[in-house]
Order: sequence, then C-alpha cells, then structure tokens
Amino acid sequence: MRIPTFSRQTETDTPEAERPAPASAATSTNADTARADTARREAATNADAARREAATNVDTARREAATNAENARREADRAQREAVRARHDEPITEELPPAPARADRNTPPPPPPSTVARPVFPRNDTTGDTTGDTTGDTAGEANRALGPKPRASLLATLSLILGVGSVLLVLSGPLLGWGIGVAAVALILSLAGIHATGKRHVAGKTDALIGMVLALGAIVLGVLALTGSLTWLGTDTNNVPALREWLDAHTVNRF
Repeated sequence: MRIPTFSRQTETDTPEAERPAPASAATSTNADTARADTARREAATNADAARREAATNVDTARREAATNAENARREADRAQREAVRARHDEPITEELPPAPARADRNTPPPPPPSTVARPVFPRNDTTGDTTGDTTGDTAGEANRALGPKPRASLLATLSLILGVGSVLLVLSGPLLGWGIGVAAVALILSLAGIHATGKRHVAGKTDALIGMVLALGAIVLGVLALTGSLTWLGTDTNNVPALREWLDAHTVNRF
C-alpha cells in the first residue's frame, strides 16, 4: 500500500496559485473607462465654469456701462442746472424786494404816491418851442412809426364834384354837350380815385363811387337826349326858366 505524500501536490498547486487571475484585464478596462469619464466630467465642468464666468463678465460690463451712462447724464444735468443758476442768479437777486423793517424800529411809513397828473404841454411847431413835457414828441414818433397820416383822396373828391356838375349841365338843356364832356372827365377821375383809395391810409372810396355813378348817369341821359329819345330834354329846350317858375310857384306862398 502506497502512502501519498503532499510534497508534489504542494509543488503542483504552487504554480496554479501564482498564475494571474483572468479578471485583471477587465479591471484595467474599467479603470480606463472611469478615468475617461472623470476626464469628460472635468472638461464639462471646466467648460460650464468658463461659460458662466463669461456670462458674468458680460453682465458686469453691461451694468458698468449703464452705471457710467447714468453718471454721465447726472453730471450733465447738474452742470446745466448750475449754468442756468449762474446765469439767472444776479437778475433774480436784483429783483428781490427789500427786507421788511424790524418791528422794534420806529420807522414812519412811506408817503402815498401822488395822484396829481403831470401837465402835458403841446409842442409849438411854428415857433420851435420845445418847453414842457416831451410826451407829445414821443406820441408823434409813435404815430410816425405806425405809418403815414390818413387823408382823403383828392381825385375822389374832384370826381364827385364834376359828377354833380355834369348832371346839372345835362339837365340844363343848352349845355347838354358840355355836360357829357364833364361827365367823361368825372368818370376818369372817379376810376383814378378808386385806385388811389386802395391804400390803407387813403379815404374817399365812397365819394369816388358816387361820382362814377353820377358821371355814368349824366352820359347816358345826355346820349338819350341827343338822339331824341327824350321829348322833355334836348339842346333846344331851356329847362332853367321852367325850373325857376316852378320853384317860384311852389315857394312864394310858403315864405
């Protein structure tokens, strides 16, 4: 019977124990994966931190720019107010009323203002006297500044006078032709007078219009009388004695 010994078994088991375990390759792969994950997380963390820092810097720059703009605007407003105050301080100080008198001082009140008007002496232009108040000179200068002195149109007045005369000459009978000529002159003067009264300081437009109407009426009446259209008026009829007799007949018993 053979007795077994453990020496060879021990020698046989020893190489098997010293042989590396098959799980070491998987362990190294997991370690590499863990290191790669760690690196990615660190890179993502760094990128996120950089992005946040950039956003913070942008916000800080914007706030600083807004603060600087607000400070500049306030400085400009303050400088403008100081300039306005410096420009108006002196007139406002001069316009301030005097300080009231203290109650403990026995100062009499000022006298009331005089109600008597200052006399005004008119200026004597003929003698050149300049004594008296100069209010008249001031008023004259104001009137001259306003414009020329108002006046009536001479042409309008002459047209009115000649218009009335032309009507009387036409109605006289023998002077009918002269009346038409005077009416023509009155018509021309009335047109000139209407043109002259177009200025603001020239009056007499009504006179020119009345003279024009009378001149036209005298011309029309004279032409009708010369053509024989009017039986009671002509160069051979003298209406002046008839008018005199009519006036005597109607007024002799009244006066």
